Amino acid sequence: MNDYDYNNLKSILAKNPQELYIWWNSLDEDNKSYAMELITVYHKSLKEYQFEVSDDINDLSLAQEVLKKYTLNG
Repeated sequence: MNDYDYNNLKSILAKNPQELYIWWNSLDEDNKSYAMELITVYHKSLKEYQFEVSDDINDLSLAQEVLKKYTLNG
C-alpha cells in the first residue's frame, strides 16, 4: 500500500457511521471496488497481529464500548 492508498484508507476509517453511509452511496462501482480493496488489505494486515485471548478475561464490556464507534450499528 503506497502513501496515496494509506491516506485514502485513513479517510475511510475516520468517518462516523452516518458519514460512511453517505460517502459509500455517493461512490461509483469502481470507487467502491477500490475502497473494498483497501479495507481488505488492511483487514489482512490486522490478522497478522492477532493474539490469543486468555480464558481469564470475562468482562468484555469495555472493549465492546470502544468498538461501538467503529461499527455501522454503533
